[in-house]
Amino acid sequence: MIQDITRRQKAEHTAQEFKRGEAAEARGDPALAVGCYIAVTESDRTHAMAAAKAASLMQKLGQDLDRARDLAHRAAQLEPRNLEYKCLLGVLLMEGGDKERADAQFEAVLKIDPDHPEAKKRLKKRWSF
Repeated sequence: MIQDITRRQKAEHTAQEFKRGEAAEARGDPALAVGCYIAVTESDRTHAMAAAKAASLMQKLGQDLDRARDLAHRAAQLEPRNLEYKCLLGVLLMEGGDKERADAQFEAVLKIDPDHPEAKKRLKKRWSF
């Protein structure tokens, strides 16, 4: 019973922290939002959306791109059919110089949705001379 209460409290705290991150993002405080989303991912390693949001904001802010890439990878693994997570991972891989793995992410997206604009744009940009 105590474990159930503790688990429930942890879940409630995680949900509150996620909402706090969304509120910070909405009012234009991406640094605070990143902190909130990272706290969520540390509390709940299966929270794909928090991982993706943290990774995306970290990329936009130019913060710890290795960690952002790890978070994007986690999100893409947790939700393998989420094309936006795959694209985000591809972008971060490309920025880190891993162009082959980045291309593989974009190609995987296009296998699911051949008209996905971001994946098409990224591959076209990569292969245009």
